[in-house]
Amino acid sequence: MYELTLIADSSLSEENLAGLIKKIKEFIENHEGRIVKDFVTKKTRLAYLIKKQANGLLCSVDFELERNNIDAFAKEIKEDKNILRHIIINKEVVRPRPPTLKPAKIQPKSKQTKIKIEELDKKLEEILQE
Repeated sequence: MYELTLIADSSLSEENLAGLIKKIKEFIENHEGRIVKDFVTKKTRLAYLIKKQANGLLCSVDFELERNNIDAFAKEIKEDKNILRHIIINKEVVRPRPPTLKPAKIQPKSKQTKIKIEELDKKLEEILQE
């Protein structure tokens, strides 16, 4: 599944915008694709000028199309003079691989010499006497 987001010229009339949307829908349907989520359009102020335009019509649509038709679709969108910018993103969820765990190295226990209680008592007496 793909998502097309585009910024169209804000000076387009409603009829011309409808024609642009119809042209995009026909391309998708003619190339054995289908529209999953219909167009959402709103007028927005751009953060910076794009082709000397300060405002634009933001349009978005989700669709399914064969991967080999995406390049032709992008070319068709790019050639349209009424579209200021566009982006097509792949919305397929890519699942990350789980991290591979390395076996923990088991360190051998260091051998501790056991001290007898009598020896410990002698050492304590020596320390305390000093």
